[in-house]
Amino acid sequence: MSKNPFLKITFLLLFCICGVTSCTTEEAESSNDKGILRLKAEVFNSVDTQRQAVSEVPPCSEAEATYAMVVLTGPENVGSLASPEKVEFNSSTGETAALRLSEGNYQLEYFAIYDAGDNMIWFAPTETEFSEFVSNPLPAGISISNYESSSLAVDIVCYEERRLKSEPLIGFNMRWRDTPELSEELYSKVSQLNPDLLRYPGGTLAHKWNWRTGYPEPSNSEDVQHLIGDVKLLADNTGSEIIFVVDIVNSTVEDQIEMINAANVPVKYIEIGNELYADDYETGFPSGSAYASVVNEWVPQLEAEFPNAEFGAVMLGRNAGNDRKNNWNIEVHNNISVDVDAYIYHIYTNETESVADRIVRFEEAFLTDTGKDLWITEYGVRSGLLEDTTELADYVESIADIALNHVLISRSGNFTKLTESLEFTDEGLLFFERNNP
Repeated sequence: MSKNPFLKITFLLLFCICGVTSCTTEEAESSNDKGILRLKAEVFNSVDTQRQAVSEVPPCSEAEATYAMVVLTGPENVGSLASPEKVEFNSSTGETAALRLSEGNYQLEYFAIYDAGDNMIWFAPTETEFSEFVSNPLPAGISISNYESSSLAVDIVCYEERRLKSEPLIGFNMRWRDTPELSEELYSKVSQLNPDLLRYPGGTLAHKWNWRTGYPEPSNSEDVQHLIGDVKLLADNTGSEIIFVVDIVNSTVEDQIEMINAANVPVKYIEIGNELYADDYETGFPSGSAYASVVNEWVPQLEAEFPNAEFGAVMLGRNAGNDRKNNWNIEVHNNISVDVDAYIYHIYTNETESVADRIVRFEEAFLTDTGKDLWITEYGVRSGLLEDTTELADYVESIADIALNHVLISRSGNFTKLTESLEFTDEGLLFFERNNP
């Protein structure tokens, strides 16, 4: 599966026109009989749509805007397409510095905004680039009169990488305790599997992981240490992003926020725990309602720290043998009062059932029409048959927004894509072929 960039019209900056805001002559009178053009920004709605092949459009950024590059043509040209004019931009007031212009008709041919590091963060499209996504593509005309202040409306765009809804983000669950020390060879092999996402610190491991020491608690002599800096190293060297699983069993929200910040990677996806319906967690989470209460407590605090992240809540991907588990999904759904973006399911076949039968069991438990994305952050077949793995992978990738196969590397050899010597297993070769069509 390929990664697909999306355009995001993050800000439509509406620059107020004289008559809508106050217009003065005081400044113009002291500037050699010229008119003044000042731009004041207002935040508008945001829209997502597929990006076109326009190299000028910058990636979206939370950096502070410090200056604009401008090209105006008219009686007195300001900059040129070969060398735009730099104009200060005050992000706290939303205004550019005043442009003092001779009287006459002008056209704004080019407009872009930059941060202090000289990175373009917003761009005004022309009539041939994204014109269906903005109200006022460039060029835009304005008439300047001596002794008067004027302003102009400009629509600004940036893009954010997102997948097409028809194509899930794919990747792998990870057992960081089993993952060998990071190396160029490991980066190469993981990169060849072309994952969009890698999971940190893993599934059940998330509720045992001490991110400060880089070991689970308790640990054993076979465990491999991975300090938090390894998360960024693996992501950066494989072109992958990270989906975090926070520990709501043995940790605090403050500690987990510190962990995510320490990873120093873009924070886009956060799972609120892992498989809390399991019997081991019954004391702390006696019902789906009890889990929902914790979600209601954690998500607002996480969202305040990571406003661009999406959050997923734990669901059970099968009917089970007791009321606690059978009622889990509906109780979670009915009692979550905060905005979560996705429901998380795991799908494993047992040793004797067919993939088709397991799909039936999943669909019996799956809640439909919830308005939530579907994240399947673990799936796998215990038969070990490649045809079964292919069948289940095809199904999961056809329905999910996130599809993570279990597992990238496992010491036991079960489900693993790489051996201890970093050779592809048969299942690893299968996913190599799937992810590199």
